[in-house]
Amino acid sequence: MTSKVISKILNEATERNHIQQTHLARETHRAKSTINGYFNNVPTPIEAMTELANVIHDSQLSQELAHEVFGSIPSMKPTIYQDNEFSLDVLQKKESNERKFLKEEVLLLLAKQNNWLADSDKVFLQKYVNEFLDEVLVEIKLITKIALRADVELLDLISKRKPYWQQIGYLEKR
Repeated sequence: MTSKVISKILNEATERNHIQQTHLARETHRAKSTINGYFNNVPTPIEAMTELANVIHDSQLSQELAHEVFGSIPSMKPTIYQDNEFSLDVLQKKESNERKFLKEEVLLLLAKQNNWLADSDKVFLQKYVNEFLDEVLVEIKLITKIALRADVELLDLISKRKPYWQQIGYLEKR
């Protein structure tokens, strides 16, 4: 894939950050008509997505673009629950409890040798992973919200934290 229609998430991000198309055109050195096309269902090249994300500097936009382009975890947009820190914390606890309920059985399955895992064991492991994904989806939204309360983008916090993760061996140094 070399391009994708991202007009909906682009419109949401610029509205959220009060950024106009003329500013994006100027900062990305692209024609206003080109930028306008991206906002009106013209496929956006990956290179342009990167430039737009850098200019807009919005963690939610970056997460949504990563999902659209690479299939990473999407940005949570609650439709039933309130989109605030309290509600997200309640949901995070709910998801964590659901996953922890399965953990003891999962640990026993993970102790097995691969050739002894039955299909039903693998289905149970997938169920556990799905519960973990539910929890991660909510947690990413929650920490993004908390970061915004501190007037900082999650992207900036990640950049600052990366050397620590490398130091303790969570990430390799490049």
